[in-house]
Amino acid sequence: MSKEQKLIFNSIDLSEHEMYKLLIGSVIPRPIAWVSSKSKDGILNLAPFSFFTVASRNPPTLLISIGPGVHERMGSIKDTLTNIREVKEYIINMV
Repeated sequence: MSKEQKLIFNSIDLSEHEMYKLLIGSVIPRPIAWVSSKSKDGILNLAPFSFFTVASRNPPTLLISIGPGVHERMGSIKDTLTNIREVKEYIINMV
């Protein structure tokens, strides 16, 4: 691409899937966090999350963003989110 050329993306023109692909392709290398949680029935769950970051250094806080995955049905809720809401505990494991 020459210096005179540029790509312009208007978020209004992109589908949710296209925006997701643009975002995950823009942040590289993209670290993965493994979030472990337990259901109210004691079932263990371990799930990878690429949407996580440092939210604060004081107090030290990590942030994960939990939304439906690209291949999941609209309106579905991940087991991780259900477990966090019900049990109120989880661990962010950084690789």
